[in-house]
Amino acid sequence: MLNRNATASKGGVAVRLMLALVFLALIVPAGWHYLADRKLRQPSERFVNTYYLQERRPGQAEAIRLAQTADLGYGLVGDAAVRDAMGTVRIGDLDATTRELWLEVLEVVDKELAAAEALLLTAIAARPGWASHQSLLGAVDYLRADEGRPGARWLTVLRQAFNATPGDQTIRVFAASAIIESWNELEPSARAYSGELFRAAMADPNFVSRNYLSVAGLIGDGQAAALLPDSAPALNAAIETLAGVGDALAAAPIYMRWERAEWRERQLDLQVIRRRRQLNDFAGLQQACELWVRRHDVYAFDNPAGRGQVAEVLGLCPPTLERWAAAGGRAELIRFLRRGRTGGIDPAVFQNAIAAITDVPMPDAASIALAAGDNFGAEELASSAVRDPLGWTAFHVDLAWHHLRSRSLEDAAEALNQIPPTALRECEVALVRRAVAQASGSTDEVDSGVFLKYYPSDFWADAGVPICIDPAAGYDRLEIFLEVEERPVLISFGFDGGRSRTSLLAPGRRQIELPLEGRAGRHFFSYQVVAGGGVIPDLAVLE
Repeated sequence: MLNRNATASKGGVAVRLMLALVFLALIVPAGWHYLADRKLRQPSERFVNTYYLQERRPGQAEAIRLAQTADLGYGLVGDAAVRDAMGTVRIGDLDATTRELWLEVLEVVDKELAAAEALLLTAIAARPGWASHQSLLGAVDYLRADEGRPGARWLTVLRQAFNATPGDQTIRVFAASAIIESWNELEPSARAYSGELFRAAMADPNFVSRNYLSVAGLIGDGQAAALLPDSAPALNAAIETLAGVGDALAAAPIYMRWERAEWRERQLDLQVIRRRRQLNDFAGLQQACELWVRRHDVYAFDNPAGRGQVAEVLGLCPPTLERWAAAGGRAELIRFLRRGRTGGIDPAVFQNAIAAITDVPMPDAASIALAAGDNFGAEELASSAVRDPLGWTAFHVDLAWHHLRSRSLEDAAEALNQIPPTALRECEVALVRRAVAQASGSTDEVDSGVFLKYYPSDFWADAGVPICIDPAAGYDRLEIFLEVEERPVLISFGFDGGRSRTSLLAPGRRQIELPLEGRAGRHFFSYQVVAGGGVIPDLAVLE
């Protein structure tokens, strides 16, 4: 019995000894690794202290301290140095102590870059496949490069990082910008490589806005345009840049590409809305609707397809709380469509859409309710409103047409009686007055001077002219005569704030025309110079 206990005791000692040895086998390497890691982190800690990152950039200092490995911390050091060399700081917003530290560092930024370069080289040796280290080294090398060093290492390093990270746009934008700044010092082989970098960087609209003219100046307008992606934001950025220098000839072909790209992207975003609706994904639907409205100018395609697209978005998207007066949003879609573009649209779409919109003007709400068949709601709004006769003119015109279609001539006449005398010569009022008079067999004539055929230059204001279209006259188009001054001009034009067409016009007296597409009543024709010289309007004629 004693021998058995002694054997068991010896076995327990052996197990404990073995566990102790295993523990030592694990803890010693871990401790060794910890000490080695602490030693490797010391250079980045010295950098933080030397260049006052804790005081100037506390967020980056903390990120360096918490980096998973020492070499990743070195990469963050390189990023901080690049930011110091390239960035700006609002000195006036800093306290006196921090301001002095910033000024001290800015005086020795070349030494800071040299220290960062040494750490980045160590980081690349430790993690050679990490493209971020390479891109930061290329940036530091570029910022340190002396003038007259066409064979500097920075472009080679950035090219390697470029090839290793196809999704990193930051590298491409930096490298392309550096090539532009260093063009005169670059060797032919480096210039030959520039096209690949420029093409990649132009996916960023901000790069296009800042650098498109420079790229075109280096490689030519045609080559620069060919490098632009078929992306509406990037193409639009190029158009705006060319518009800034009045180059309509260079802007025109890019504008045609923008039209195709913008329409394609509108359709793709609409497909997302349809899919979210089919899946009853309310949150996804709301997000997709907000994205569509934010990305796309509702007035950009004022044609049957474009109006149908806007109406579909309005009908598919759920009512959301917003203010009527706020720019953009569903209210903008409603305003666009209700300015003479409601044909073929279920009026209930508008009534549902304004359900969650605050501050809707009461005359608009009443007209929408009337169109949707809610006569009681429309009349309730009209009777309870603080009356502004002129402000309610459009509603009483709608009400008169409503009663006329219902063959309630007395009610139609009563609606007209609510219109103040000062508004009787307005186009819409004159049309409904004439219709009521004809329906009642009256011999009273509406002043025909309201319905003009010709609109000379003294009718024009703010690059547009208000016209009154008499549907009885059978007009089907508006012809516009313009004088284009000195340089070619690219102009877009349409009715009521919309863009129906765009034309490139040579200098001299020019004629453009726009189909009426069944429009009647008061509409405002306007044009906008996209790029080019000046334009003097001369005459508009209904034909």
